[in-house]
Amino acid sequence: MRLYNSIAILVTLLTITVTSCREKSDDLDCYAYNDVLNFVEANASLEGQFKAIWTAMNCNYPIWDYEEEHGVDWDAVYEKYAPQFRELDKKYNGQNPVPDDALTSLYNEIFQPLHDGHLCVYLRNIHTGKKIEHSISPSIQKRLDAIKNSTEDALTEILVLLFQPSLEYYVGIGEVVECKEENNYIYGRFNDGIVYFRLPSFNLLQTFASKANNEQNEKIYQVWEAWFNAVQKLHEDGNLKGVVIDLRNNSGGNIYDPKIRNYHSIHD
Repeated sequence: MRLYNSIAILVTLLTITVTSCREKSDDLDCYAYNDVLNFVEANASLEGQFKAIWTAMNCNYPIWDYEEEHGVDWDAVYEKYAPQFRELDKKYNGQNPVPDDALTSLYNEIFQPLHDGHLCVYLRNIHTGKKIEHSISPSIQKRLDAIKNSTEDALTEILVLLFQPSLEYYVGIGEVVECKEENNYIYGRFNDGIVYFRLPSFNLLQTFASKANNEQNEKIYQVWEAWFNAVQKLHEDGNLKGVVIDLRNNSGGNIYDPKIRNYHSIHD
């Protein structure tokens, strides 16, 4: 079973941040990254939007060495597609919005050659201001392309590709012995002595402090308490094989929450 988790490049042009940088391009320089990203231009023209997206990828995308080994020339992408977006600007404007499929067609061509399995791109039509109901995921598309000409178990392949099970699924097949969930706080105890806890934000101390007067916070506490007790019991019995703390997409919060393991000793 393959699970795909997408790190989305949200092309609203307002949420791009610097993480890493490839070698300086002849066209645009990552050194002055924030100056290069002209948001006024990006929101005013399709070519400007493309230029900002291209630059964001140029400065952020982490595996350019791998892509170049596989024949991707990002500078050549700029040279090829900038004129095409320029032509769209001549043809369409705010009174005559560019069709969504015209944008997705070009961006599909631009991103499909890439290989990062976590890359997913969402687009916004600057003429309408709306997000386009089409996402670009090169890894998923490559998988679908590989099976589209085969009728043998094609539907099963697609379902496996897109299937993202919850812990309840694994309870049903016997791999998870116990699980609880509330507001995306998730506890699970696997049958091999591994205990899992999903922590969507560092906000447990405040949650616990108000649980007496808040039903949902009381349920969140019960999820955490079940995890805590399972860890302690398995450890005491010598059966604890591992503890998984899932911080994916954690939104941050209280810096004292990592010390939450001491909550029982402090309050009991």
